[in-house]
Amino acid sequence: MSRRLPIFQIPYSKFLQRAVLLLFAYMPFHIFFSQWLSTYTGGLEAWKLWKDFFTVFVTILFIATIFILKKQTRLYVWILGLTVLYGFIHLILLFTTDQPVDIGLLASAYNLRIFAYVIIGCSLALLLPNTDQAKRFAKILILLSTIVCIVAFLQWLLPKDIMSNFGYSIERGVKPNFFIDDKPDLPRVFSTLRDPNSLGAFLILPIVLLSQALIGNWKTQRRSLLSGLLLLHILILFLTFSRSTLLAAILAVLSLLVLQNLRLIKNHSRAITAGLVVFLLIFSAVIYIGRDQYVVQNLFFHADESTVLADPNEIRVDVVQRGIDGVVDEPLGNGPGSAGLVSTRLKSGGLLTENYFLQIAYEVGIFGFLVFIALLYLIINNLWRQRDKPLAAALLASFAGLVVANMLFHTWANEAVAISWFLLAGTALKDK
Repeated sequence: MSRRLPIFQIPYSKFLQRAVLLLFAYMPFHIFFSQWLSTYTGGLEAWKLWKDFFTVFVTILFIATIFILKKQTRLYVWILGLTVLYGFIHLILLFTTDQPVDIGLLASAYNLRIFAYVIIGCSLALLLPNTDQAKRFAKILILLSTIVCIVAFLQWLLPKDIMSNFGYSIERGVKPNFFIDDKPDLPRVFSTLRDPNSLGAFLILPIVLLSQALIGNWKTQRRSLLSGLLLLHILILFLTFSRSTLLAAILAVLSLLVLQNLRLIKNHSRAITAGLVVFLLIFSAVIYIGRDQYVVQNLFFHADESTVLADPNEIRVDVVQRGIDGVVDEPLGNGPGSAGLVSTRLKSGGLLTENYFLQIAYEVGIFGFLVFIALLYLIINNLWRQRDKPLAAALLASFAGLVVANMLFHTWANEAVAISWFLLAGTALKDK
């Protein structure tokens, strides 16, 4: 590093690293702390928004540092350039549609922060090239997810309104408890995240990482610890009773096994295919036989003869159709904040498309959606070229699961889910 810039020497880089570690460690507990501490201090909105302002501040610091020290790579410039373009599209639509400015800005922050996390992770890896940042953050993620799981398990054991003691309420924007179709005998855990689906999505990457570590350490003394942690994560995933994230997690683990055993699968493709077919047939038969049972009806179909709420599957089909119609009617975009979680702040109630990709297309139009896909392609293509590396394989496998989750609800709108995958992916990117 240049002596003319002492502020950008290692201590400064370490300062940035600690700032990122703080942000990364805080996100899974953001909802909990903002709801709880604001009951003493007031200013709930400030507690909700500070992490986004901090993200912007840290991102700008990183970008400035990278360019001043001339450490930018071709991949870094491409990701940054497309992110700026993506932000510019949001800005144009913010002022050319009838969206309220405050809601539009908040929605823009939600949409853009996932790539800000990539830039932060990539910047950190470029500033500290002799340290394995990806491995460090992967270990921290496992520690964080384990704490989240322990809280979720306690939540399942304790009274179901326990979170109301920490400021959780519908009036303050976060439900204090969740049940399958509002049935008190079928509670769903959500720990320190916003809802059970978000918790399930957050656990996908840790489950993949733990599965990978267990396979690699099967004959070592670490097997017992890793097995215990993995079983804890799977148990909590099950207690969310989130069908979509359970399916996504299964797909992610299967994808990991495929990526790490391509040659074995190719040599035994017939036997593996036959085994999968037999498993699916047995599973389907068990579900069919037990279709009239109370537990099966509620856990797998989220409905039984006593259900009075609308069928969630019918609701999902309806909102998806409305989202598609909105994209067709306004191919240039309806404006940030017109769909997704932020849109619920609108007087009209907004549009929950139950599909993150459809939400982006609805908000920023076909062109904005293509820029979004291009950014994902740059990241995934780079990881694919490194698929022989354990962490890249884990990120690719978990991405497959998260894509499924995002097809069924607004997964990446959750800050904990977004930062855990995108920041870790950013630290793992290599520009050859």
